[in-house]
Amino acid sequence: MQKIKKYEGFTIVEMLIVMIVLIIVFLAIGNVLNTMIKTSNTVSSRMLVREEGEYLAEVFRKYIRNSSSDNFRLYHRSSPSISFGENYQVESMSGDFVEYDESELDFYATEIHFRPSVAVTDKIVCLGFFEDGDRGYIVRSVVRFPGSLFASDEYEPNECFNPSGQDFRKNFAVLNSNLVYIDGLRVTRDTTTTNVYYSIDVDMQPRWGVGGMSNYRSPDGSPTYRKSFVVQTRQLFHW
Repeated sequence: MQKIKKYEGFTIVEMLIVMIVLIIVFLAIGNVLNTMIKTSNTVSSRMLVREEGEYLAEVFRKYIRNSSSDNFRLYHRSSPSISFGENYQVESMSGDFVEYDESELDFYATEIHFRPSVAVTDKIVCLGFFEDGDRGYIVRSVVRFPGSLFASDEYEPNECFNPSGQDFRKNFAVLNSNLVYIDGLRVTRDTTTTNVYYSIDVDMQPRWGVGGMSNYRSPDGSPTYRKSFVVQTRQLFHW
């Protein structure tokens, strides 16, 4: 008589157990990788906004330190808006604004208008905050002003951020990249002492990363990164 050959293998129950174990292992590995990627993106994003925050701080410091407070004017612009055309050129900038008054404790400025030297140059440099939808920008503008230093009957502050008829590449510059957007700019002036101090807060947020931007904001919706610094005028002379 022929001997019947006996085949051995895995039962369905054993296969199911192995599959369940493998699924649990893969899910654990995937969760670890996902956490590592999110952590890496969070660190990279915060490094990026920190670097751009330092750059913006240095721009403000350069203009404020190398000047006299008489060369400055601060303005608050409500609903500041900016629109771009082709090649990222500024088409229009708008918003109602008033001159800053430090006597109002809750009042702050969103723009600095600065003239380096009346004797040397007829240029006005302006730094201000503008929004395009949910994106915010710090914009620098340079305009010609041949009149005396900020004479109230001569200087028109709304002309400083007027792109109409101006050379965009020469007169306008957006100071933050597309990867970092500005949520707000607050400038206040302290004249309680013989020196003049400017306190500046720049709210920033990264615009990329795994999991959406909610990962980079606090529970109340405010930005997770704020660059705050104080700059004192040095009243330097320009020759």
